[in-house]
Amino acid sequence: MLVLMPFDPAFDDEYKLAIKPACESAGAYAERVDEQISTDNILERIYHQIARADLLIAEMTGRNVNVLYETGYAHARDRPVILLAQNPDDIPAELRNFPSIIHHGRLTTLRSELEQEVRHTLAATREGEPSSTVPVEVTVNGVKLTAGDIGAVTDDIKEEQEAVELQVVIRNEPLRLVKPVDLQIGLITPLRFAYVESRSSWFEGAPQCEDIVIGSDARLHVAREPCAILPGSWNRISFFAWAKGPLPLGDLGTFTIRVFTTSGFFDFPMTVTTIAKVPPPSDPPAPPEPE
Repeated sequence: MLVLMPFDPAFDDEYKLAIKPACESAGAYAERVDEQISTDNILERIYHQIARADLLIAEMTGRNVNVLYETGYAHARDRPVILLAQNPDDIPAELRNFPSIIHHGRLTTLRSELEQEVRHTLAATREGEPSSTVPVEVTVNGVKLTAGDIGAVTDDIKEEQEAVELQVVIRNEPLRLVKPVDLQIGLITPLRFAYVESRSSWFEGAPQCEDIVIGSDARLHVAREPCAILPGSWNRISFFAWAKGPLPLGDLGTFTIRVFTTSGFFDFPMTVTTIAKVPPPSDPPAPPEPE
């Protein structure tokens, strides 16, 4: 497995403490080109290593031109690539439909999520299943989201309301994938949203999601049942995220729809803003009866 990243000491801890251990835990050996002893031209060596790699990991932070070039070459050779970045804006718009991990410089978060993604990607690659593109489209409260790109979603709430509602539509476009998509849906919320219910079109059991704290300021809530979406079809799921006390009007922070598939997970981040629900107009008074 080849790691594409700037030859800069600022990235050494990320490589040694997060990327390399994550790959080893997933049963893979990772290395950078600068670790290899060779008399070959370095560019030719990179070409050769990309062509033979089962999987590549590309650190996009800072948009290093060499990393961008090497990532493009890997895609041209149809090699699976996992993109890493400290911030979503580090990933060019043209690459945001590929698997990515936004780690915000948190090495423990990166190590945990990368290990899982490497396991999924290698398993899918060995089974001959494509893993490089997002297999579904995601819409939340009528807003279409893009994997890795932060969208903006609103929710109308009443006074003293304690839960935000996110209506999610997952669509399997037939032009993208000509077979059913097996997936499971999760919602990442700020830490204060400790309880989330889900109501879906494919499952009518216990609504409470399974919950786990990830990092220091977020929770992952996963709907209990997976689903399969046929080509050209879609499914709906509504998440109700409960805060401790009434919700304020305005920005609630960043939420993320996480779609788990057999080829890895894909994140659809969004800011969520609450606005006051406008009450329906009252009926006009009845005209007086004629005398």
